[in-house]
Amino acid sequence: MHKEISDPVNLTVLSGRDFLRSASWMPDRVTLKSWRERSLVIADTGVEDIDLLLGQLAPGTDLWRIESSTDVGSLLEKALSGGYDRLHFLGHGEPGAITLGGRPLRVDDFTVLPASESASAPSLHFWSCLTGAGAKGRAFVDGVAKALGGVVTAFSGLVGAESKGGSWLPDVFSHQSGFVAVPFSGALDYGYTLATVSTVAITGATGIQNSTLNAGDVVRVTVTFDAGVDVTGSPQLALTIGGATVNAVYNVGDATNVTTIVFEYTIIADQTDVDGISIDVNGITLNGGTIKDTTTLIDSVLTYAAVDANAGYLVDTAAPATTAEVTGVADNAGYITGNVTTGGVTDDTTLVL
Repeated sequence: MHKEISDPVNLTVLSGRDFLRSASWMPDRVTLKSWRERSLVIADTGVEDIDLLLGQLAPGTDLWRIESSTDVGSLLEKALSGGYDRLHFLGHGEPGAITLGGRPLRVDDFTVLPASESASAPSLHFWSCLTGAGAKGRAFVDGVAKALGGVVTAFSGLVGAESKGGSWLPDVFSHQSGFVAVPFSGALDYGYTLATVSTVAITGATGIQNSTLNAGDVVRVTVTFDAGVDVTGSPQLALTIGGATVNAVYNVGDATNVTTIVFEYTIIADQTDVDGISIDVNGITLNGGTIKDTTTLIDSVLTYAAVDANAGYLVDTAAPATTAEVTGVADNAGYITGNVTTGGVTDDTTLVL
């Protein structure tokens, strides 16, 4: 049996259960050497039906579950120094990040870690949707590999059931690493993908002029998921305008199997933001509603990174200053009287324009 470790300080070697079931569907180039290597699976407990994957691990594989209270940084340091050949990370993902312990970890969270002191650095394998996607994904894979010295693999698409558009074959590599064995014997029976929020962005506004919003204008924020979700009620999304947090609201009505949700916020008087509206990190609140995976009916993972101030959506609700064109000035008091022309003088202290 594999061992689930309850103390990251004591990462020990134990053999797992027979992996022949998985070996029967792996490519021929996977040899028994793969099963003799020491591996550690670091898994986020927020993954749907996670016990189906973690209940049957490959021989020589240890397990550590990550919860919101886990000191992830200390755990990663212990894992790197634990003498493992492979480190497997299981969680929800987004381009350039994986969620562990309820927060997204990006390349900087790994590059600050000390490299392994062993002769051969462990390889790192990220079993999370979209972590290797696009320029952010490429930078994540290459940055982690450069900092820690080992092979890094990730996915540019969905991880999980093929029937849901997923795969268990990583397609983004830091090196020519060859095949990477799936450490989860239950992968074939796993009916989900590790889907989550893929993008959050301001996508438009009514009434905007010269990149500036005024009172009464409505800004729209679109959240895109990498799998279909069902929405009920009126979830909210936190924005920052002029240093204050406000909530954009989803009020379209119940929706089924959608991959995008649009939140709207109406600008009110006395709001000003000279840098542009920004989107708070992990700012979706259900507000009595629900957002669930369409296939599993499990609550969707709603983690995402903050979005910096967008200069295309400035806010200025101040009334414009009144100006008038002066055509003449008359002096009707004191020693100087009559019209005052350009360059003239007056001693009238109560001029009428």
